Amino acid sequence: NNSIEMLEVGEFVKVEADRGEDLGVITNACHMKDFVVERINCMIEIQVDRPRKFGNIVRVATPSERAQLPEKHRLEIYVVAMCKELAQRVHHLPISVLNA
Repeated sequence: NNSIEMLEVGEFVKVEADRGEDLGVITNACHMKDFVVERINCMIEIQVDRPRKFGNIVRVATPSERAQLPEKHRLEIYVVAMCKELAQRVHHLPISVLNA
């Protein structure tokens, strides 16, 4: 069932992200009224430079997308390590690499 209206807690979904789309997990179910209030509060927080709590759901994630998550996580760890190495040891830059 790919209906966004029928999502379950724990289900993987494709969401809008700051650099395109990303995978997310449904962490909470609520009534529409509560969702609207939370969404308005989130929009207010964005205006004062606080992090966004949730993205717009695009669709349910495919089994293939879910299967790619472990490899993408390993690749992200590798990329962060390489960036730290380049910044600190090769270029002697005083920066901290937080994530990829």
